[in-house]
Amino acid sequence: MKSIRSINKQLVSGQFEFTRHAFKRAVERNISETELIEVGKNAKIIEKYSEDKYSPSCLILGFTKTGRPLHLQVSLAETNFLKSSRFTNRTKKNGSIIRSGGKDV
Repeated sequence: MKSIRSINKQLVSGQFEFTRHAFKRAVERNISETELIEVGKNAKIIEKYSEDKYSPSCLILGFTKTGRPLHLQVSLAETNFLKSSRFTNRTKKNGSIIRSGGKDV
């Protein structure tokens, strides 16, 4: 399985592809490819999903240059590309970030 170092490297180098669902969400949420590359410089794994439907995956959290928080669900399978499948950028009024399952970061 891929490490966070491999995921970060793939994001920074632009070696990722979108699932159809991820592309739709990125457009809806106005998330640019540049922002995904920026997130790759500081993203950390915050949850792992070893029993995910198609392959093990994880939820990572990173921040853009402007401080925009982005969550990305990515495959941990050993492939040449990072298949991003979910993007969220929700925060509460107090500044905490809403994670999967409604928990705060």
